[in-house]
Amino acid sequence: SESAADCTSRPLSDPKVRYFRVSRRGSPKGRNYGLARARAEIVFSGDDDIIACRELLQAHLDSYADPEVGGVAGRVLTREDKPLRPTDRVGRLNWLTGKLTTNFNATERQRVWHVQGSNCSFRASALRQVGGFDPAFLGLPFFEETDLAIRVARAGWKIVFEPRAEVQHLQFPTGGNRASTFQYRTYWLFHNGALFFRRHFSPWSLPVFCAYQVARAVGYAVRERDPSL
Repeated sequence: SESAADCTSRPLSDPKVRYFRVSRRGSPKGRNYGLARARAEIVFSGDDDIIACRELLQAHLDSYADPEVGGVAGRVLTREDKPLRPTDRVGRLNWLTGKLTTNFNATERQRVWHVQGSNCSFRASALRQVGGFDPAFLGLPFFEETDLAIRVARAGWKIVFEPRAEVQHLQFPTGGNRASTFQYRTYWLFHNGALFFRRHFSPWSLPVFCAYQVARAVGYAVRERDPSL
């Protein structure tokens, strides 16, 4: 992938930074804990293995000059990125299969349906309006930020992708909310995906959704040579 420009690493020694140790496990609970204690109108969410670039927070803030913007998805660069065409769309959702289009390494600003939890921000008022993150999304961090972004959008806010708000996602295999096994990861991926479908999709799309998910599960089992999947 491309190298993020002007990335630096420095200790967070600013007296405005407050640290909290939360005993309740799970990303939604931790993020809601932070939201309840946020003093500013704009709140940022990131992962524990990102390198933030110099413009990151300012680029997020600039997007809120538009009073209709309720959330911002930032650019995320990883080792697995593939080159994108200018026509590739970012942050889309197939309303039949539940398939997410990410492409958060794109360079074109645009409206999106969802965000990536490693680099996103919201108006605190918009989050409180929709009740914050849904703690029903248990286990590994799958779909909770997608669910939240869709609820914010359906509440009348715009969600935009801002490529200037850039991070490198290092994708460390340990620490934080990580899967101990591929089977464990797969279980929570499908568990939270089913919950996401139940929250947002029409029952009429259930046959297509189920067919797509079964095909994915079979594909995982074949690729990993593990029938238990």
